[in-house]
Amino acid sequence: MWPIKSKFLDLHIRKRLKATVKRRTVRFEDATQVGILFPFEGPVSAGKIRIFADRLKEQGKQVTLLTFSPQPLENPLTGIECYTRKDFSLMGAISNEAVQSFTNQTFDYLFYFGPPPVPEMQCILAESKAGCRIGAYQPEATAFFELMIQGPDPSHWDDLFREYTAYTQKLQTAS
Repeated sequence: MWPIKSKFLDLHIRKRLKATVKRRTVRFEDATQVGILFPFEGPVSAGKIRIFADRLKEQGKQVTLLTFSPQPLENPLTGIECYTRKDFSLMGAISNEAVQSFTNQTFDYLFYFGPPPVPEMQCILAESKAGCRIGAYQPEATAFFELMIQGPDPSHWDDLFREYTAYTQKLQTAS
């Protein structure tokens, strides 16, 4: 069933990318809501993401974390919502309330960490109401981000956090 579901999900993503969502940037110091989306690659990477989230919280940001795992996690992560392939209907609709809430939040910034997003993550990026979606430069993912940062290897978390923070702090208000 996954190949059929994958085709419908791809159609759903393309449709969502064509939908008009007003994107905008705000100065980093004026940002209040930040979302972080990442694939679950293990407790170590989740811990590093959480450290980045804590740094943002120290700067007065309200941070929401969401991770994708193809299969349900044996040990759920405290404070991090997780979704799986099972959270998508055959037609690509999201059935998980936490994921629906995440996509409907008007984050000032939505950070994506990880390799090129799989369809289940592309769907979240496409449906997101975030003002500015930020990710590492990946030629095949340009439709999903307003700002892509080329530089550090995505596996070098500290460098990536530093680059994301540096670039967002340089952003000025734009309409």
